[in-house]
This record gives sequence, structure tokens and C-alpha cells, in this order.
Amino acid sequence: MDVVCDLEGLDDDLKYLVTSFKILGILSISAPSYKENFQMEIPESIYSLNLSFSSFIGYEQFQKLKQQEIILRGAILTDQEINRFLKSWMSRESHLELKLFQIRISGPEAKDVIMDVPHEVTTDPSVVEMLNGQFRYSNIECGYNIKRSDGKTATVCFGNRFDMLYMIVY
Repeated sequence: MDVVCDLEGLDDDLKYLVTSFKILGILSISAPSYKENFQMEIPESIYSLNLSFSSFIGYEQFQKLKQQEIILRGAILTDQEINRFLKSWMSRESHLELKLFQIRISGPEAKDVIMDVPHEVTTDPSVVEMLNGQFRYSNIECGYNIKRSDGKTATVCFGNRFDMLYMIVY
């Protein structure tokens, strides 16, 4: 389901749409602003969540998301919270089904805080090509491989445009 809204004050209508219909597959929402303290439950029935303006998703709600693909632009998660997310993923505490993750970060300096986890830098051309294919226009040159406690690997990388963190699990 794609929901695009250029008007303000339709928070209740958005909640109604998302909670009243059985949504399967992809939920993509582009609404530029929300009321202060706006909250909305995200259906577990979807495998892909794409929020162009995701300021209403706090860390606690984010940690409960079960989707395989999560794209949050305009998120309010701090660099420290993103680091905590990576640690929780690595220890199998959250996001066990995650395959793809994308989130806006505070800037290039965020990399040091976020990547304060055990990792290996990779410039493997096949990995870099895969990342640039998945995350178009990101100009990725290297990635950071992290391992989950069950042996699953993810590569985290930072795009040279738009201050974005990208993660792909394989």
C-alpha cells in the first residue's frame, strides 16, 4: 500500500487506513509532518516498510519492528541508538528477519559512533557492487562486515550522498 499525502492534519486518517485494512507486502508512507506525539502501530503482516518521513518512530518502537526491509528517511534515532540496534542485531535480540535496512544519519562523523562494534572493513568488489546495485545513487566504496551470534553476516555501509546508513544481511 502506498500512502502519499501533502496535507497536514490527516494523522487520524492515516492511522485509520493502516489499522482498518489488511496490508500485505509493502507499506510505503510519505506524509511530510505529523502532530506532536503522533504514534502509529506498524502492521506485522508487511515484509517491507518505507517511511519517507519517519519522525514518529522512536527507538523503542523501532526495536519492535519485524519487517524484512526497513527504510526510514527523516528518522529521529540518534547515532548511539543506531549503534545499540547493531549490537542488539549481533546478539540476536532484535530484527531477526531483517534483510535490508536504510536510515538517515546525522552526518559523516556519525560513522565512528555507529560502528563502535566488532567489524571487518571490506572493499571486495563483488560486495561493493552488490551494495551499489541495491542502494542506487549511494556511491559506496567500502563496507563493514558484522557477524551475528548465529553466524549470519551483514554489511553496513555509508552512502556518500544524503547521509545514509545502509545495511544488507546475507
